[in-house]
Amino acid sequence: MLHDWSGIAAARSGASSPDTVRARRTIRAHQLARLLRTAADRCLPRSLALALCLARHQHRAQVVLGIKLARFVAHCWAQCRDAVLNDELEEVRRYTPILVL
Repeated sequence: MLHDWSGIAAARSGASSPDTVRARRTIRAHQLARLLRTAADRCLPRSLALALCLARHQHRAQVVLGIKLARFVAHCWAQCRDAVLNDELEEVRRYTPILVL
């Protein structure tokens, strides 16, 4: 499924970064959605959804999967280049990226 998703996202998205008004509104809408439904344990579907929404508007975002080994924990977030789109930078720094979609 993830392989299929990455093909869809790549086909739909362009090379532009999400710095347009529409992209910022899309990112903000995804952030506000956390107020309606908890984001706990939903980082993967939320990150995939954000990246696909941005791809619809020709903006390229990557989904990054990271882990912590001390007590195994995994986390996922969307980013464009070095900018984290749907999480806090301090939070994602705690994880070692192992897969980028």
